[in-house]
Amino acid sequence: MEERLPEKSIIIAALLHDICKANIYKKTQKWNKNDLGQWEQYDTYETDYSRMPVGHGEKSVIILLRQGLVMTDDEIMAIRWHMGAWDLAFQSYEAKSNINEAGNRYPLLSLIQSADNMATHILEL
Repeated sequence: MEERLPEKSIIIAALLHDICKANIYKKTQKWNKNDLGQWEQYDTYETDYSRMPVGHGEKSVIILLRQGLVMTDDEIMAIRWHMGAWDLAFQSYEAKSNINEAGNRYPLLSLIQSADNMATHILEL
């Protein structure tokens, strides 16, 4: 009989996998041509990753651990690797081996990757 994922682990990984995005957005203004061909200014946001320039997933794990959250290995792996192939670190042989092993050992990883992908490409359009 297969074990179910603990509900607490699903909640932690689902809600906190992108905690690294907190406080990285800053308001700015850009210029764009309108339908009449005239330049006009509009408000937008830019991201600033300079405060902690490490990868997306591991940054969230580091922040959570520094805040004192005790996490299971399943939660750590799901948060660390939730970007999957989109993570720049995925390009190395070591990273490919690590994400494959993590995916095989920690089922929460697949769940969070799938949910994040669905939210990005289906729900948030």
